[in-house]
Amino acid sequence: MVEVLIAMVILGIAILGVQAAVTDHFVRDVGALDRNAVATQLVEDRLHSIQLDPVYLTLEARYQGQESSIPGVAGFSRETRFQHVSNTGQRGVLDYKKVTVTVRSPAMPRPVSRTVTVAAP
Repeated sequence: MVEVLIAMVILGIAILGVQAAVTDHFVRDVGALDRNAVATQLVEDRLHSIQLDPVYLTLEARYQGQESSIPGVAGFSRETRFQHVSNTGQRGVLDYKKVTVTVRSPAMPRPVSRTVTVAAP
């Protein structure tokens, strides 16, 4: 009878240890996914702002650069880069901009980055 009680106590302690390890791993994964979702939203917000901006000629002046702190979101930085492509060919003028937005955080192993192409309306 005493042996059964001791065995049940040992089994209970082992189950609690496994449950604690699984819970810890789960909490870390959820935190990483949350940070990734916040970074993705920050990228998408900037890209949508650029795409909806009606003044194509001055996009770089307003959006290009590094933001070391983003209002309302601690621990993230955002970089916006433009590559302007313009040439004249047989079909006329080709003019567009490739916009790359990258969000980084020390808590994330890899940055989140997206690139879109915008052209003059």
